[in-house]
Amino acid sequence: MKPSGPWPRRLAENGWKQLLLALFSLLCLFPVYYLFATSFKSRGEYLNNLFGLPLRPILQNFITVFRGRRFLIWFLNSLILTAGSVAGSLVVALFAAFAFAKMRFPGRDAILSSILALMIVPPVVMVIPLFKTMIALRMLNTYPSVILI
Repeated sequence: MKPSGPWPRRLAENGWKQLLLALFSLLCLFPVYYLFATSFKSRGEYLNNLFGLPLRPILQNFITVFRGRRFLIWFLNSLILTAGSVAGSLVVALFAAFAFAKMRFPGRDAILSSILALMIVPPVVMVIPLFKTMIALRMLNTYPSVILI
């Protein structure tokens, strides 16, 4: 029996795409599930039941983490570095995108091609030159060095 009407026909034609998207979504959300499920397990329950929900949820893991004063420092460091990196990237990308999209200038295509070609280079290749640069600029172990990189 064929579906009648535009909506059922479209659903029948695109149903496999929706199913595939749902499967990929579940695959992407699995690490989040694993993080939360594991955080409420004791060490023994974690070893015996890796992927299941906690049978007896505990909050001791959270108490242990927040009692250590270093966690808040690490969290603040992550917050500062993430906010700084996102803000810097956003400003640079915004102005660069506008310039490449709206302005015509000599070398525009060559610069854009160079930027695109550099995206192929794995970041690991640039670790040593960046490290040497930060040493030369006396910026080693500082927030601005990590944010710039």
